[in-house]
Amino acid sequence: MINHNFRFIFLMAAILMMSSVNSSLAQHKTGIQGNTYTNTDFNFRISIPVSLSHWRLQDNIPKLLFMMSTDDTTLANRGIIANLSVEAEKLSSKKVTLSNYLDISLLALQVGIRNLNNLIIDLVELGGRPAYRLIYTGSANDGTQVKFFQVIAVDQGKGYMLTGTSIPVTTPVSDFVSIQNTFLFLDAITAVKPLRILAHTWANLKK
Repeated sequence: MINHNFRFIFLMAAILMMSSVNSSLAQHKTGIQGNTYTNTDFNFRISIPVSLSHWRLQDNIPKLLFMMSTDDTTLANRGIIANLSVEAEKLSSKKVTLSNYLDISLLALQVGIRNLNNLIIDLVELGGRPAYRLIYTGSANDGTQVKFFQVIAVDQGKGYMLTGTSIPVTTPVSDFVSIQNTFLFLDAITAVKPLRILAHTWANLKK
């Protein structure tokens, strides 16, 4: 027999849990807040890590999102120029697989990148989903050698692409990787099932 105290505690827990979930869902709005960019249409968010305080977010250019290193001291002392864009698209079919998306991306590289070289492809993760990471070099219009960092993923009929560029080509990709690791799919963040949890709790209380 469950006494009234248990019922009261259970009721309060239910109210608090539902309130917490609703609050979490309400926080997801498209746009930039601090060092985090959220896009509800394409179900993701990405941030600039604390360690990259010299990076800035920009979403007012013809890209879905653009980040760049803006620390004048860093650029002057290390001679590094770096930026990263995040693009997402609805694919023509939900049957497009990650392997298909890789083939499409490789074809685009062969057509669009001058002097494509040193291509390395690794299977990684993006927001917990399988992804491919491509690192390669190419030439800018003025002949300058550029290092490219790219991560591609497919999820629920949408394609995701993170593309970083840096000069010189000897620049390590660690900054790009740290940004990649902040990428999260929103449905993974809010995949809390309060009713199932409460039902389980109620069943345990009745024992």
